[in-house]
Amino acid sequence: MNPSTRAAPIFYQCNSCAGVYLPVQDDGTLYFHACPPQTANPRDENIVQDLVTLQVTIKAEGGGRTEVPGPPARAATALPPPRWRWTGGELVSECPTVGHHAKR
Repeated sequence: MNPSTRAAPIFYQCNSCAGVYLPVQDDGTLYFHACPPQTANPRDENIVQDLVTLQVTIKAEGGGRTEVPGPPARAATALPPPRWRWTGGELVSECPTVGHHAKR
């Protein structure tokens, strides 16, 4: 696709923690936002499935989210999204330290 005809990316701002994020990263990886600890009414977009009804939902809606035209200037200081990807039908971490603390 020609970069000049590419649609502007859609950013969302979390109504609970004010975090601004892209739901799809530049490399096509999906990002599921979760508010930091101690956030009032936290949002957690990680996927869960009910074992009885098999309905798939996010963990917690929290205060919801709002579509915004782009990140505010302070968004550049935000932490990068977690490094996870789907491989062979399972979620795999690309972070070399995942599980490191559990090996004591």
